[in-house]
Amino acid sequence: MQKYTFKQKIDYNRKRGGAFGNGYVAGAKMYTDYPKFDKDMQNKVKKLISSFSQTVKLGSESAKGFLSGVRDAANERKNARR
Repeated sequence: MQKYTFKQKIDYNRKRGGAFGNGYVAGAKMYTDYPKFDKDMQNKVKKLISSFSQTVKLGSESAKGFLSGVRDAANERKNARR
């Protein structure tokens, strides 16, 4: 099984477009920029992620993409620390 890099996943979803692809790119970008935000903005991002967690249960493709992008960005940041 081939593992794709975070950058490859972003490029793929950017080209793919659609609800999932656009959500993925937005989630990845937001989480990548998260450490640069002030505390107020970080709290807003946390609330947004929480609301998307509820929306994904309703079957929203863009919310699924958004949370997948957040997850992959978090894993990328975690691996960079190691």
